[in-house]
Amino acid sequence: MGGISFKDVKNIIRKCLIAIIPITIIFILLINHTESKAMQKIKGYIVNNSNALKDNIIFGMNQNQMLTLLFINILLIFLTIIRYIYIKNKSELGIAENVAKNTNDAVIITDRYNNITYVNESYEKITGYSKEEVMGHTPGNFKSGKHKKEFYKDMWKSINKKGYFRSELWDKRKDGVLYPKDLSIYKINNKLDKKDFKYIGIFTDLTDIKRDQEFIDKLKDYNIDTDLPNENLLFKLINNSISKKQEKFFVVYLSIENYNTIVLNSNENLEYNLKIFIRRINTILDDKNFIAHISKSKFVIGLSSFDSKDKVENFMKKLIDVSKLSYFIRDNELYFDIKAGVCNYPDDGKYVNELLVNSNIALDKAIGTKGKYYLYFDESFKEDIQKEQEIKMMLNKAIIYDEFSINYQPQIDSRNNQIVGAEALLRWNTKKYGFISPAIFIPIAEKTGQIVEIGYWVIDRVFNEYMIFKENINENFRICINISPMQFNDENFIKRIKESIIKNNIDTNYFELEITENLLLDDLTKVNKKLKELKDLGFTIAIDDFGTGYSSLSYIKQLHIDKLKIDRAFIKDYPEKDNGEIADIITIMSRTLRLEVIAEGVETKEQVDYLRSKGCHLIQGYFYSKPIPPSDFVKYLKG
Repeated sequence: MGGISFKDVKNIIRKCLIAIIPITIIFILLINHTESKAMQKIKGYIVNNSNALKDNIIFGMNQNQMLTLLFINILLIFLTIIRYIYIKNKSELGIAENVAKNTNDAVIITDRYNNITYVNESYEKITGYSKEEVMGHTPGNFKSGKHKKEFYKDMWKSINKKGYFRSELWDKRKDGVLYPKDLSIYKINNKLDKKDFKYIGIFTDLTDIKRDQEFIDKLKDYNIDTDLPNENLLFKLINNSISKKQEKFFVVYLSIENYNTIVLNSNENLEYNLKIFIRRINTILDDKNFIAHISKSKFVIGLSSFDSKDKVENFMKKLIDVSKLSYFIRDNELYFDIKAGVCNYPDDGKYVNELLVNSNIALDKAIGTKGKYYLYFDESFKEDIQKEQEIKMMLNKAIIYDEFSINYQPQIDSRNNQIVGAEALLRWNTKKYGFISPAIFIPIAEKTGQIVEIGYWVIDRVFNEYMIFKENINENFRICINISPMQFNDENFIKRIKESIIKNNIDTNYFELEITENLLLDDLTKVNKKLKELKDLGFTIAIDDFGTGYSSLSYIKQLHIDKLKIDRAFIKDYPEKDNGEIADIITIMSRTLRLEVIAEGVETKEQVDYLRSKGCHLIQGYFYSKPIPPSDFVKYLKG
């Protein structure tokens, strides 16, 4: 095993002395027959030293007897050394065997001819071979076949020259399955016989480590939920397309706009839904194109096989069509409502970042444009972003500069043409640009979160201006205030409403709060609880833009609401391009649920007559009045 250390030398000397001294004394005693005679001779030696030396007599022994004692002592020393080394080696071997037996690494020992003489239990577990099956064989019998002869030549060269070898390699289990391992081989020489040596191999099964590493490496380039390329790999794919110097390469940046709806209705099976979406897209993609998943609801499609905008246009129509196809998850009918932005190389960008940024800009523009599922990038979009950024900054100061005001649009009972209420509508007259349309600044305020504080300002201002109208309204009159989803979900919403009620000392029975239908896609129980709190405060509740979202009788019946508001989209084109059927259905639904119904955006007498004939008597729109300032609204009330 190991070599002789200085500590070993000390131990050997101590053991030799322990063996030699008693044997020497016994030998002397035997030579001199009796202990007394021996002692006398020892004393005589001290007194007559010169005579003893002269006669070659030492401790009563002559020369031959001394040589015999010397031989015996040498033999004892030799045997002591051999015994010490044997015991030491046996002890070390026992420790080594114990370590080999309990380690998770496989241990294999071969003789000088490379025949296996020992394997541990870990070897049996890793390879599937029992000890009896491999003993006497060479490790070469279990090669994987993946490595060339040069590999093994280099291995033996290292073992014979350096005494060791280490490398990762592949071997074959008993069942034929190849596996990776980290192998170390050591050449162990016999200290007593230089011609005798062994080889010890120690290896670790890398299967699990490699699998984990492959998974980690995959995470760098692939989305864990969909197994599609992620943003990191997307950059490489687009770069690769650019490097091929194609004349045209299109990037489609798309978003699943109803992602939250799908999540709420997927019963924790979101991965299944996404696979449906991806499978549908793959049906219209060929091998030259790719799709990447870069965030929860965002995907990017790379189109290399189209060389013209017309072909991309055709692809986009197919994309919209396959996304709209409905499917069912436990009786829930779902579909994918997508929006997309498209740009092309090299016209809209010559680098990856440019293409992704510009297609994302086009996507944002498409999201903010009603009736558009996708838009192609245009440089003017960047100017719009700059304007949007400026509006964001101006909104921060609008309240301080007192630039906001409220206009009121009358709501009329068409049966008697009496005013029964009004909707409070926010207006913004800036010092720099004059009036900015709500269609421009409200979406920006919602995107930035500024809508929350603006919303509280509106509530406070309407409550305050109510005092101007108070003397001219009857008990059934309602002033409607729009509440944004973000404001409704504000944790201080109810508290702030109460504070404003107290501050302005108003009667809440004269107010109606309008929430959008999309708000109902959130936690319905939580929403309904807050609606009840508002009704307990005295407000009536209306659902604004009804029919444009995810309408369902099942949830409408559960809600603490009083009124449905038909969106202008369902009446504005009547009778030329719309037969009014949806408005009729919503009216019937309201009547069935014993809810009030009102139509907004009504502009013609034909529309008023049609709605009245279907039972929708409450009308709001330009036919009766546009939104007007408070002073004009007072005149209208008195009118």
